[in-house]
Amino acid sequence: DFLLRAIDGISVKGFLPLGPNGLTLVGLGEGVFGTSLSTYYDSLSELIAVAGLFETSLSRLTFGLSAYYRIAPGLRTGAYLKTPIAGVDIALEGVLEWGPDPAVMDSAAVLASLFWEGGRHKWQLILEYLFDTSVPDYLGHSVGLGVLASNWLPGGWKPGLRWVHSFADVSGQLLLGLEGPIAPYLRLAVAFPFRYGDSPGNYSRYLVSQLPGVEYLERIEDGRIPGDPAAAVLVMLTLSVNF
Repeated sequence: DFLLRAIDGISVKGFLPLGPNGLTLVGLGEGVFGTSLSTYYDSLSELIAVAGLFETSLSRLTFGLSAYYRIAPGLRTGAYLKTPIAGVDIALEGVLEWGPDPAVMDSAAVLASLFWEGGRHKWQLILEYLFDTSVPDYLGHSVGLGVLASNWLPGGWKPGLRWVHSFADVSGQLLLGLEGPIAPYLRLAVAFPFRYGDSPGNYSRYLVSQLPGVEYLERIEDGRIPGDPAAAVLVMLTLSVNF
């Protein structure tokens, strides 16, 4: 998802129906909030980004093309295929990083994933493999595993596990969590992220940016609290009301 990297700002989104799915276009004014007027006008072209996603379906096969462009970091393009086989959703996605010069490709990444949902306890299992050419010496191999049990514990509580591991420097993160209702419209989530491997390693640089609890692990390191691997506790309350 290219838009996960977008920072604060203003966005405009439009959707055009084309075939079974359609074309989504997004324009972003990144970094607008907190920017002085002089800086804003001097760097207007650097703050604006555009992104698009085209999706369509052919029988049981879903196909998508996406792109994101901003002067810095440049152009990113992606494509994915997804289809169910024997009750398992199989997806293959590729991303090309072109950088500021669209004529020269900087790096490429390929992500393959398997997703299954079923069983008496409504298990959800996802297994992912990632290869990233930006890691030197073709060592950018990583795997991910996610497990969620939706109907295992009473009261609507759902235990889950997420593990991400980088083979480049034998580093990664294990996240154990539990989520459930504690009052009407109020849910509690408690997570325990454990990080292992060297902090400046490949995992911290490439894989950790969107995982829960990362900022808490960084605070442990900044506070010079002894211990590596590091662990933290993440607690979150969610209020949801339907009108």
